[in-house]
Amino acid sequence: LVTAVQLEGRMAGTDLPLMEELAAEAAVPLLASGGVATLDDLRALAHRGAAGAGLGMALYTGALDARHTAEEFGA
Repeated sequence: LVTAVQLEGRMAGTDLPLMEELAAEAAVPLLASGGVATLDDLRALAHRGAAGAGLGMALYTGALDARHTAEEFGA
């Protein structure tokens, strides 16, 4: 799990360049965290190679619906 701590809890989008770089170089699947607020954030992370994401505030605040998110991402 890699957390973009500068974005954690802010729900303002994640650090896509960092996550893309780490996903490309990591020997294990990348789980990204920090700033995720929308399904578009999750789609962007998946497109850049992240295997999963921590959702924290997005779920706590209701910005993301757990059921719809799981349905889209096959969880």
